[in-house]
Amino acid sequence: VTEGGLYHAEPALDQMLFLRPMPGWYQYRTPVDRLYLCGPGTHPGVAMSGLSGRGAANQLLADWKHLGS
Repeated sequence: VTEGGLYHAEPALDQMLFLRPMPGWYQYRTPVDRLYLCGPGTHPGVAMSGLSGRGAANQLLADWKHLGS
């Protein structure tokens, strides 16, 4: 990686938990209908655990179930 950050964002207080990637987007949803985020820029952040993808998928499924009822 050159001229970039391997971990996408610095581990600072303004990038933790519900503030990641920015306030209001912490549940993987975006203002764009049916667009969800995952990856190092979302909670829980970096590492190769895949937890942000799992979180986004769970949120999508929860929203989908809610829309269907």
